[in-house]
Amino acid sequence: MPATRDTAVRGKGKLLITALLLVGLMVGLAACRGFFGQAPIALLTIAPLVDEEVPVEITCDISGSNDPDGTIASYEVDYGDGSTHDTGTDVTDALTHEYTGEGTYNVVLTITDNDGRIAMDTKAVTIGPVMITFASNRSGNYGIYRMQGDGSNEIAVRDTAADEFFPDLVRGTRGKIAYAAEGSPWNIYSMTVDGTNITLLTTQAASN
Repeated sequence: MPATRDTAVRGKGKLLITALLLVGLMVGLAACRGFFGQAPIALLTIAPLVDEEVPVEITCDISGSNDPDGTIASYEVDYGDGSTHDTGTDVTDALTHEYTGEGTYNVVLTITDNDGRIAMDTKAVTIGPVMITFASNRSGNYGIYRMQGDGSNEIAVRDTAADEFFPDLVRGTRGKIAYAAEGSPWNIYSMTVDGTNITLLTTQAASN
């Protein structure tokens, strides 16, 4: 009987040791996953700016962000201008932000996964000042000019031997100018605000 009791005690001891080893192994595996697990991937895309004159609204896409071996617990987008950050858990959220001052801003996306690991992506956004577009004949012929809202940094956008008149921003964008130009005959054109991509909009018979 004593031998049988000793055997039973030893058996229970082995079971306890085995159980403790299994618990330790599980804890160790969990710790290893946290230690050796992969960090998430942060991917920030900002739609190309058609209009760079303040105020400017940008659109951010973070839907390409993911976690290879887990889930995304949260995201944060810092727009770099001291405004309130956008935060959430769903990277398919539609994110927009308006800048009201000129300058270059670093937009920073931070992704945190369910293991507490983080990843970051940064994009720079350059916002220009308020601009005024006008016609002037300072070169002997009327041309199209632009300057900042305070009258500084005046530049000639288009000034040719012909006259260019009546500049106006194309509806829905401040990235294009429509204007009338003297020729055979007068017609209406559009161009980007830097004077490129000139497009003929009308083909009139002779008229003024």
